[in-house]
Amino acid sequence: MIKIKKIANLNLLIFSVWGLFAHNAWADNLDNVGNIDNADNYYQQAPHYNAGNKQMVMCCRLEPLPEPLQQELARISHLFKEQKIDEALAINDAFIPKIEHLLAKDKRQAIASLPEISHVILNLSNASAANKDAYLVSRDWMMPYYLRAYGYTVKGKPKLAKKYLDEALQFSPFDVRTLNERGLYFSNLKDWKAAKKDYQKALEMARLIESNPKENSVLQRRALRGLGYIAVEQKQWDKAESLYREALRLDKNDEHAKVELMYISKNRPKKAVQATKK
Repeated sequence: MIKIKKIANLNLLIFSVWGLFAHNAWADNLDNVGNIDNADNYYQQAPHYNAGNKQMVMCCRLEPLPEPLQQELARISHLFKEQKIDEALAINDAFIPKIEHLLAKDKRQAIASLPEISHVILNLSNASAANKDAYLVSRDWMMPYYLRAYGYTVKGKPKLAKKYLDEALQFSPFDVRTLNERGLYFSNLKDWKAAKKDYQKALEMARLIESNPKENSVLQRRALRGLGYIAVEQKQWDKAESLYREALRLDKNDEHAKVELMYISKNRPKKAVQATKK
């Protein structure tokens, strides 16, 4: 049984435990899709992963994508990786109704989540606050929407890509990769307020990923670099430097952060440099 208490506008979920998750991240994400024998790395490395492709997080089961659809999703992902964008988009567009048909059988709202306890609690709490009856599914269910956005990004149609990023985030409001991608979209438009909001949310959610330290680092650094770029554009030199150095603390070999720090060093006004030294 799940009991929900509201304290200071926060929904706290109390469970009984049934059992113990520069712009090349798109391509990185395609490696984690739809492989039945070697499921999404997040799920495999989560402490709640069970045999039979079933994830148990506290008392909440993440509904897996049916195996035949996982096979189709793997094929679509492969086509995107091979840059066969038009073919991949056509197959993906025909694939999405299959997902929606299955979801329509349950009147509850499906929410795609990572099998991290913190992500599960936030997703269910968010649904509760909106008075929605919801259940959790694995991230594979929302991947076709993410892949559709990727396809239109490659085709140079950012407005369409943003539309599908919005759809993906309706399905999975705390998805770190999607938040980072939409943050980049807003950043390219110089909509700094919206970009900051997405990058900051992505950073906060990435920090909650405990079961996969490598992905934790990768996703945090993307958000930090996004925020650092905005700070540079707004001439907030000290803030930008701090953000990039935080990225380097996570990975001393982060070349993107190193390059940006060199840029800051060369372009920061001398007065700002002197004030920093004082």
